[in-house]
Amino acid sequence: MNFQRITKRLDHIGITASTICAIHCALMPIFINFLPLIGLTFLSNKWVELIMITIVLIVGMMSLGTAYFMVHHDIVPILYFLLGFTFVLIGQLSKYEIIEPIFLPLGGVLFAVAHYQNYKKGKTKHLH
Repeated sequence: MNFQRITKRLDHIGITASTICAIHCALMPIFINFLPLIGLTFLSNKWVELIMITIVLIVGMMSLGTAYFMVHHDIVPILYFLLGFTFVLIGQLSKYEIIEPIFLPLGGVLFAVAHYQNYKKGKTKHLH
């Protein structure tokens, strides 16, 4: 089984999902009042956020875990991912409204960075 190919595909999915998550979290506070006008009120639903976060977490755990144990054995991408998850968790659980639009996009960006680092490390390992 080619774990490098699997983690590469998962990293592409993870980078895309994380970037969409970060953009959603960054733009939601700005456009929330306009969503009903264009029929996209579902985007402001907490369930949409939770589903996106869940997808990012599942893909991240699969990709980063597989790459760590089977490909490159480097903890750095996992640390970026855990830091991103910490920011997302703080953003979701904070009682202060100012925290969420800052911490959630930052967490999404860190998720994408984790996947990018994972991809690069897997690629470097493949070349040696």
